[in-house]
Amino acid sequence: MNPPDPDMVGFDKAHLAHTEDLASEIPDITSPLAQFLVLQDNITLDDIEVLKAHLLSHSPHSALGLDQVSKAKILDTDNIILLDFNECVHRHGSPHYWLLTLIIGAPKHGKTAEDVKNYCAIALESCLLKALTFIIHTKFCKALNSTSIIPPSQNGFWKNCHTNNNAFVLWTLIDKAASKGKTLDIAFVDISNAFPSTSHSSLWLKLEAYGLTGQYFDWIQMLYSQMTYIIAHNGIVSQKFSSLSQIHQMPHSLEALLLTLSMQMTSP
Repeated sequence: MNPPDPDMVGFDKAHLAHTEDLASEIPDITSPLAQFLVLQDNITLDDIEVLKAHLLSHSPHSALGLDQVSKAKILDTDNIILLDFNECVHRHGSPHYWLLTLIIGAPKHGKTAEDVKNYCAIALESCLLKALTFIIHTKFCKALNSTSIIPPSQNGFWKNCHTNNNAFVLWTLIDKAASKGKTLDIAFVDISNAFPSTSHSSLWLKLEAYGLTGQYFDWIQMLYSQMTYIIAHNGIVSQKFSSLSQIHQMPHSLEALLLTLSMQMTSP
């Protein structure tokens, strides 16, 4: 959850420092941009209905965050009350327990519990926090659907797309090259620890360059700057600490979309 050592991973340290300097100049409250009005719209009752439909389409069981609010509780909550999400966004804040994530270690299936390498880390975040980030995710997707920022070749973490599309495309390219007797150059890139090692500074600058700023961008920045963590294991609880890098891992949600945007190489 800390940035990798630039010397060990071969980063351009001067460029990295320049990126961090530029990101530090982004104001806490950014100016709204007219081309993405959806990112300036308040959360509506329709947004709440979409959220609840999403929750109903998935398992009702979910690990609870420290606030102990479950999916079932959200589904039972009056939609008007859930519109209080707007207050969080407008005030660039959130309840205390949303900003404290509990990390526990769970033994991997079939592995012994004696070796620390046989554990996987599980982050228990507030279900209400997940609900709000889901709504923000849908708004970002609506904005992106009107642009070419996400290329057609992006098949992961995008609605109605599947990663096995890439295998089909690759197979087709191989067949085409073979039929024409041509050489096909292919690079297989293994992106190790993509979520944990993502640079926040680079991410914010890319979102700003793509025009994806406004109240939801501001709230996401607040979330990442103020989120803290504690680790609990066998009754022992750590002190709170912050993460200097990483994107929170909640697949098929805002976090996966942020990772996708951080990896885009095209100019806005």
